[in-house]
Amino acid sequence: MLGCPPTSSKVPGTPGVIGINGAAARLISPGDLVILIAYALVEESGARDFKPSVVFLDAENKVLARGQDAAEVPDGHGLVSGAVLRGAGSLG
Repeated sequence: MLGCPPTSSKVPGTPGVIGINGAAARLISPGDLVILIAYALVEESGARDFKPSVVFLDAENKVLARGQDAAEVPDGHGLVSGAVLRGAGSLG
């Protein structure tokens, strides 16, 4: 896990390929789990109805699961659901 997450921007590329460029390329290796997050400015009235998109990909960047709950984790990823952590109390 990185102590300081790199920031980047989307650039056109080959479909199905996630390329890491710039300084982040020195911190991430092929096969690493990468979490991509996009942010947007939304008016307060629109934010109440906003539904995030969560997409899990396999090792070949094919879609495995789609949803709107950032705490949901599909089976087989080796990740722990945020819902489980919320119910566990303190993380420390």
